[in-house]
Parts: sequence; C-alpha cells; structure tokens
Amino acid sequence: MQNGHIQSAQLSQSKRAAKKLLTLPLHRLNYMQTNTGGAPDSMDDTRTGSISLPGDYLRLHTLRMQGWTRPVHKVVREGDAEYLLQFSEWTRGTKQKPVVVESNDRLYYYSVDAGTVHNVERFLYIPRFDEKQVYDDQVAEAIALHCARKVCEVFGMTEQITIFTNETNSVLENIRL
Repeated sequence: MQNGHIQSAQLSQSKRAAKKLLTLPLHRLNYMQTNTGGAPDSMDDTRTGSISLPGDYLRLHTLRMQGWTRPVHKVVREGDAEYLLQFSEWTRGTKQKPVVVESNDRLYYYSVDAGTVHNVERFLYIPRFDEKQVYDDQVAEAIALHCARKVCEVFGMTEQITIFTNETNSVLENIRL
C-alpha cells in the first residue's frame, strides 16, 4: 500500500509541474525554436493559414509571421469570444494586431497581407516536460554513485563508502516511477 501512496504523490507532483509550465511567465521557461518543415498552409482567403505543432509542443512562446509588426505570445482557444471574431474578415486579427488560435494540433494565424507568401519569421514554443528523461537522469546518477562506492571499496575508503551508500539510497528513494 505504501508504494501506491508514493505513486499517487508522484503523479500529483507531476500534475503540479505541468500546471506550472502552463502558468509561469514565458521569460522563466526554457523554449525550443522550430523549423516548421516548410511553408505554412494558407487558407482559402490567402490572408490566414495554419502551422503544424511539433510533437512535444506544450505552449506557445512566440510566433511571428513575416509582415507582422509584432509577435504573438498568447493563443486564443476554440470557443473563446475572440476565436469567434476570426471568422469575419472585418473583425479578425491583422498584421498590426495578429491573433493565433490553437486547435487540433495546429496553430491558425490571422492575418498576413493578401497575395503574399506565408513565411514564419520566428516560432518558439515550450516543450512538454519529459518525465522519461528525468527518470533516465536519476537512474544514471544512482549508477554513477554506486560505481563510486565500488571504487571506494577497492581502495578501502570506509568513510566514503558510507557517504556514497547513503547518497545512492537517497537518489533511489526519490526516483519517480
């Protein structure tokens, strides 16, 4: 039963970490720069388009299309009042005040100059937290500490053996499963 309690606490901790990534100010987070893999898809009216999201995408940091006077740092969600305004060419975003909508693994942008080629000038995003990488790093640390303990055993360094044993046990207790 103890193991179930630990896993529940770890899951709760992971949820808190993910929530922090969604709410922390952008300047406090590490971001990834992406090459969108070619030109974005332009829509029928040629002033709007969409970009496929990377597989590890969590949150937008910056999107700036060529021709925009400023970047966008916040997305509009489907169902928001501002989202509904994007369906009219008179109320949608402009190159002076662009709007980006996140929907179905794509970012939809409004608007660029009609008749121009759509080019991404800058696209930065916050990647998802990779728990597997954290787990792998913790396991590697435990192995390194165990190896250091074994070296100390060979040389008869009893005080260091105790230190490395305690450190290894501490790391192993904190590994998230």
